Amino acid sequence: MATATLNNPTEDGYVKWNGAATYDREEALANMTFGWVFEAPPEDTNRAYVEWDVSGISGIITKVEFRYNGKANVANSWIYAMANQPSVQSDDNAGNQVIFDDAGGGTAYLSNDAVFPEVGTGKDVGGASGPAWDTDPSSDLQAALGGGWFAFGFKITETLGSPTTFNEIYTEEEGGVNPAPTLYVEYTAPVVVTPPTLALALTFYEPTVSTPRLVTPTTLSLILSTFVPSIVLGTVATPATLALVLAFFAPFAGLLRILKIKSTISQDLTIKSTLSTDLTIKSTIGGG
Repeated sequence: MATATLNNPTEDGYVKWNGAATYDREEALANMTFGWVFEAPPEDTNRAYVEWDVSGISGIITKVEFRYNGKANVANSWIYAMANQPSVQSDDNAGNQVIFDDAGGGTAYLSNDAVFPEVGTGKDVGGASGPAWDTDPSSDLQAALGGGWFAFGFKITETLGSPTTFNEIYTEEEGGVNPAPTLYVEYTAPVVVTPPTLALALTFYEPTVSTPRLVTPTTLSLILSTFVPSIVLGTVATPATLALVLAFFAPFAGLLRILKIKSTISQDLTIKSTLSTDLTIKSTIGGG
């Protein structure tokens, strides 16, 4: 298992809406506020957000935690998925409204929760001590890896006309914050497919095959382009043995790209077809 602790957000802050047409962004303060503030009509409604660079993660996501330092909790909270990247939105009414609307809609990873945010250091959602996710964000984060960014939006029950009500989390701008808003990720790191790795896979499943002279980038390109688009698990392989192994273990492998095996090969691993019958790999590689 590999882990990533992303404790340096690309941007964290909040957008306040005055109830009319003005949306202002605050992303350099020591706390992000989500709730509403009664000062003078029209009231300000605040929604917070935090964005991280996830381009350094490569693998299958198995767990996601949000770690933070809470400042205030006076109302139930929501944590939402965000479809629009906050840091690239223009800092004007149009761009800030995109963030505001997105931070309060879409998939609710945490819904109407009274515990979050907990006040104090070292708090979490989805971890050992904090509330569990209502909807696990792992699959959304998995899909977001290709874009290189991921973000959460935050809001509370927005009841206009009531007294000032808002929750707060310290941002990375707060000196000595423990921690800054952090995305903690556990994932299964892929095994980089190299000629020795492929040779090991082949010799384990087909001990009689001779691979060293065949496992080359040129051979891999030929096999992938020829067999992977149409390979069917369970097909008896001839020179397609490599393609069969790759199609099973690395369904996301691409032609002329670095190939990665989805599952770590171990000596007690068995291959079974989707028809629940044992998959037999045969090969005539090296013998014509």
